[in-house]
Amino acid sequence: MLSLLLAAVMAGTLAAGCGNTTTSTVETAATQGGTETAAETEQQKTAGAEQTEEQQASERPTYPSDITATGTEADVYNENMENLKEFFGEYYASTGELEKVAGYDEPVSVKTTIYYDVNLQDAYAKFSGKYGETMEKSRWIDAIKQIYNVDAEIAWMAQGTDYAQKLRLDMAANDLPDIFMVQDQSDVVELAEAGQIWDLTDLIDQYGTEEMKDIYESDGGIAMDKVTVDDRVYGLPIKLSDTDNFSYLWLRKDWMDKLNLEIPNTMEELTAVIDAFVNADFDGNGQKDTVGIVVDKDLWYTTRGIFNAYGAYPENWIKTEDDQLEYGGISEANKDALSCLADWYQKGYISSEFITQDNTTAMESVMSGHCGVLYGGHWIVQNIVGLHDLDPESDWIAVAPPSGNGEEVRSPLTSNSTWVVVNSQYDHPEIAFKIQALTRAAMSSEKAAWWMFEENVSWQSCPVRNSVSAMDNLNTYKNLMEVYNNNEDTSLLKGKAIVYWANLHGDGQWEWERMFGPGEHAAAKVLEEASDGGRLFYDAYYGIQSTYMRDRLPAIKDEQLIAFTKMINGELSVEEGFEQWKETFSSLGGDEITQEVNEWYQGQQ
Repeated sequence: MLSLLLAAVMAGTLAAGCGNTTTSTVETAATQGGTETAAETEQQKTAGAEQTEEQQASERPTYPSDITATGTEADVYNENMENLKEFFGEYYASTGELEKVAGYDEPVSVKTTIYYDVNLQDAYAKFSGKYGETMEKSRWIDAIKQIYNVDAEIAWMAQGTDYAQKLRLDMAANDLPDIFMVQDQSDVVELAEAGQIWDLTDLIDQYGTEEMKDIYESDGGIAMDKVTVDDRVYGLPIKLSDTDNFSYLWLRKDWMDKLNLEIPNTMEELTAVIDAFVNADFDGNGQKDTVGIVVDKDLWYTTRGIFNAYGAYPENWIKTEDDQLEYGGISEANKDALSCLADWYQKGYISSEFITQDNTTAMESVMSGHCGVLYGGHWIVQNIVGLHDLDPESDWIAVAPPSGNGEEVRSPLTSNSTWVVVNSQYDHPEIAFKIQALTRAAMSSEKAAWWMFEENVSWQSCPVRNSVSAMDNLNTYKNLMEVYNNNEDTSLLKGKAIVYWANLHGDGQWEWERMFGPGEHAAAKVLEEASDGGRLFYDAYYGIQSTYMRDRLPAIKDEQLIAFTKMINGELSVEEGFEQWKETFSSLGGDEITQEVNEWYQGQQ
């Protein structure tokens, strides 16, 4: 009964607190002293509904801010802010959702957080001089105020993994910000079970725009399910594209042309390409100093496509033929991939120092012109462009991962999400939805590049980061191809494609054409073919991890990396090493975890 009473009080507080300056309520005849008939009241409603989108947008108020742009490009800052305010009203008038994104008659305060990396820090050193902008008083904080009359304060910010550690200290002390991002599924669940955050279930339809609700469900609802406790949703997904995990094979095309090599379709053919590159002596120094393929100490990113080539998925939970879930790291298919890598290491194709090299160090062989083969994401070419700038003849193409077992290569996806949650003591949970709506409008505006991608990172300073569809990379590519195929009619561009089109026709043309351009070997073209061929699939397990799993899985994954590394560098044979690894998996609790995973899986049937 107490819970019901508290829920009723909170609902009343929410209804009273959500000021709406964009729609007027038609009072009943009784409250107006009986001077109007029901028919007259209905006429008022009809007249209001017949307002044009332009009228509705123009009537949406904006609010003054206490942030004043300074610096060498203050005029650019102000122009972009005015553009967004005007576009915002038009955007949501066109969807009929102005009420969901209404501002407040009186100022409302919200305390929030930011996590950042060195790239964002470096960017703000530049933004400070250009606009007088800081992370605490950023363009996003300013926009939240001017569009909603919400005073957003950054309660604290932290870098990298320090963010999760700081948040957990706040959780333990029950001293949380009002609205904040959570990186770890288990932290959201813990917050929910402790009653520290809002149950957002009933607010999704009330305040979630149709665009955002489509994004929430774009991965089949996996990101939402991850933070659903007792059928109640406690976090709003902040998604990156799930296809970011796709592993492309990148090849030096200019080297292949010089040697008259064909694109490899099998791992045997890829081995022949690597061997030809290693022995070609392209720099003419008479030394055998070409690295066959990039592999780093963390292993999975640089070798994912190799394991997938043999039907192995060492990072994922997979379905077996008898409809059970199995940890992909103990599948027998791994042995073929490990044997391939061990063979390459023995032949000298893989650097003998890979055990100590992070990805940046391992990539030095590429940047110095001493490696022409690597697996990686579509964005890897943004690093390779540095080599192209030094050596314009160097050229790279993305190709589909070759097969190692004669079957089509299937590539795993993982729901790529963090979440925004709301302190259960905060009176305005709807503001989390409103900020998400703001980022979507900014992404769709003509100034999207400034709001989202200035210095490649400006979107990261928003306290509720922009969320995109699970298939955003693919959808953006299809939109770009639609424009190319319609006489470059740029009026067809939507969302992120607006920015990408500008990049494809700007200073970054070389790298952007290799990621999202119209060529046969653009990375996104490879992705499209994999999607159309039904070769993409999601990790089979996305349930809430038990305390046992959270305690044991990190040690299991550490031991897996050690075991696989030893098999690759020849310290252990593949047969002996893999049997030892499976025993280690069991001894660390892997069998019990597998049982828990399958109990969850059976509950989904």
